[in-house]
Amino acid sequence: MKKKLNFLKDVESLRPDNAVAAILIDTKGNYLLQKRDDITGIFYPGFWGCFGGGLERTDKDKQTAINRELYEEIGLYISPNDLNEFTSFTFDFSFADIGILERTYYVCSLSSEQIKDIRLGEGADFKFFAPEDILIKSEIVPYDQYALWLYYSRSRFNMNKIK
Repeated sequence: MKKKLNFLKDVESLRPDNAVAAILIDTKGNYLLQKRDDITGIFYPGFWGCFGGGLERTDKDKQTAINRELYEEIGLYISPNDLNEFTSFTFDFSFADIGILERTYYVCSLSSEQIKDIRLGEGADFKFFAPEDILIKSEIVPYDQYALWLYYSRSRFNMNKIK
């Protein structure tokens, strides 16, 4: 199947903002990803990526935002105690007079019961992927793919310093 390149042909304005995303893991260590709608005016249409989205004025903080996004996108309310902040990326949009924006990633292990309750509310599809499949697949949102690799490889960053 020929790879879609709609995101390269899109000319609609993009509206980047501070955002949150979730690394959601099943009991076998697979990652839940959302297939983004293949529409114009969004980042990486038609690609697979983490669930999440931009902060809204009604969100009191990033934790509120990720809970709202997960409820809107997959119908799950996840306890704040079960969503752990993992990492954040900053993006410099100064070239567009927007400034510095941040994307914060949270991690959550999903129970079998939570997985059964998932109902897609946004996006074209959802699917669990083995880590190896995500890390070699080309139609993954690049910054999400990097965050997933960081999580997958996290033990490599905790090694003792060589003396």
